[in-house]
Amino acid sequence: MTVKHQISNRASLNDQHFQVLMESGQYPLSEFDHEAHLRLAYVCLISRDVVMALDYCRDVINRLLRLNKVDPHKYHETITCAWLMTVRQRMSDSPSTDSFASFIRQHPELTDNRLIRRHYSDSRLFSPLAREHFLLPDKQPFGWVSPSSLGSAV
Repeated sequence: MTVKHQISNRASLNDQHFQVLMESGQYPLSEFDHEAHLRLAYVCLISRDVVMALDYCRDVINRLLRLNKVDPHKYHETITCAWLMTVRQRMSDSPSTDSFASFIRQHPELTDNRLIRRHYSDSRLFSPLAREHFLLPDKQPFGWVSPSSLGSAV
């Protein structure tokens, strides 16, 4: 049986600085890697429910792309949603942390960006539809998927 912990994670000063840079579009695009994606999910989920956090992350990433004159089609809805929900589940299932660094030390498996490929075939994950809309996995379901969380998922 998994014990659910109330989410009361906090952001460090470094996490807050990261968030300000992301919000303003000043975060270096060259440094927006997988770990930065996870960090954005973490800081978004501290003060927002899942739907608001996803909207916020989507807006921040698209702003960063736009301000850096990157094709907006580079944004990937399925990857962003799947990682955000995975981070949310880990936050819920584990003791609170006082920073993203502490959180990632508790969950080093999240730093492997191939983790999501356990759930998706390449043809599904890298399809144009997956880039625009959240798609459910076609290989292995996520532990966080429940009928009430599906919404309009394909």
